Amino acid sequence: MGIKKEEVWGKINMKYFLFMSQEGNKIPQKINCNRGIDIRYIHEDKASKLPLWNLVEMESQAEMIFPDILDSPFFVVSRKFFGVVQLYVPNIKYKCINLFCKKDGKNELYFLPIFKEIECLSEKSEFNLNKSIIKKIILDEAIIKDEAIFRIAGFDKSYVIGRLDFVESVLRRGLYGIKLCELEVR
Repeated sequence: MGIKKEEVWGKINMKYFLFMSQEGNKIPQKINCNRGIDIRYIHEDKASKLPLWNLVEMESQAEMIFPDILDSPFFVVSRKFFGVVQLYVPNIKYKCINLFCKKDGKNELYFLPIFKEIECLSEKSEFNLNKSIIKKIILDEAIIKDEAIFRIAGFDKSYVIGRLDFVESVLRRGLYGIKLCELEVR
């Protein structure tokens, strides 16, 4: 009969963070206004309906930057960020998204990772009236198990969550335009 780690150390709570685009930056606007990506297919079981390479229209602005993540209308990441994702999830499915502006010719390559989706919200989480938006995310750690990065299942909006070690790995690479929100875990 072996001793369980929890018996020796007590319950170990891991920290998790929600990834978002940093506010206040001049970033691409009106992404996907041509509906190049059907967001209904950005799920593990439907992603095969999207082509590997996608041209997605955007509007640019003066002094615009291309941050390492864009979280709306879908979650896309830069090559550097995607490299970190591949370290933690080597066989992740993805799509390539080339954002472009017809008006001035600006463009940038992003990756749309198809993250594992987990129904991991605690019953203490809070939602809007029709439960389409999470107002307060509280995670159930027992359901998450050992996932380094994942998406909360059941929502059109991409709620992408990273475990502390994954987040630290991202931050060590000096990526920019990323806002992190530490989440409550039960």
